[in-house]
Amino acid sequence: LREARLHLSEEGGRHLYLLADPASGRILRLEPKLARVMANVRARLTGRLVGTPPEEEVAAATVIGEFVRAMRADASGERKKKFNPLFMQIPLFDVGPWQRRLQGLAALTFSPFGAVWFGILAFISLWIHTATDGAMVSRIGDIFSLSALATFAMVAPITKMLHELGHVLAATRAGVRVRKAGVMMLGMYPLPFVDCSEADLLARRSGRIMISLGGLFADLSVAMV
Repeated sequence: LREARLHLSEEGGRHLYLLADPASGRILRLEPKLARVMANVRARLTGRLVGTPPEEEVAAATVIGEFVRAMRADASGERKKKFNPLFMQIPLFDVGPWQRRLQGLAALTFSPFGAVWFGILAFISLWIHTATDGAMVSRIGDIFSLSALATFAMVAPITKMLHELGHVLAATRAGVRVRKAGVMMLGMYPLPFVDCSEADLLARRSGRIMISLGGLFADLSVAMV
């Protein structure tokens, strides 16, 4: 409990109390009552609060401690997970060290300059749609053909990489460290993923929205190109 960090966040006009464990990298949402207990426990551990803690506080601190131990056991692999062949996540590398190199691109992408380029792409796409009398829309039924589905299956992992890059650039712009990147297996189908969970602790609401929409921004940009 001495190592865990207590954070106050906000969502939809409500306060959220979050307990972050740096050892496991996990985040636990606390009810307000448990958050107050955790604040008292931290104060006692640092000597800012003295005296014998009430039994209710000791019991609640024990519950929180068990949660932290469980998170660490889960993160370290001590607690065996049930094998699920339909969904697996395989972390591959830490994204944090790469974010410094991406700061320039992130600042350019999420800036008025980036918005202008996005608008230009949208205008060109609309012009092509008009000039071809909506030929692309008229062929929309072909996306369910076997050849189109096979093409999508081959291309989707690549476009998903760009989608995740959009999240990483948005997180970098918001000053949020991205943890791990890796591959998740849906069935036997590989798709990349990134862990932006620290946004819950460090980003303002506007930053969390930007990070959430970063992937969609990348998808639309790729689609228009």
